[in-house]
Amino acid sequence: MSHGPGRIQRQLLQTLRDRSIAVDTAELAQLVYRERELTPAQRIAAWRALDGLEARGLISRQLHHGRCYWRFKR
Repeated sequence: MSHGPGRIQRQLLQTLRDRSIAVDTAELAQLVYRERELTPAQRIAAWRALDGLEARGLISRQLHHGRCYWRFKR
């Protein structure tokens, strides 16, 4: 499935809005792409989309046990 950067950001943001708990990067990317195994390009696209959302102040990042979790800023 091919997604443009804006579409990925919208889907990531909607997923985080719908969840009350922080979600790790891999799970978020898998939900957006609806695939169990992601290609390196899909992983990079998800990271870039999340970084863009964080830069805009819409989501926050937290590290826990070496994993990165994301949460929608309410």
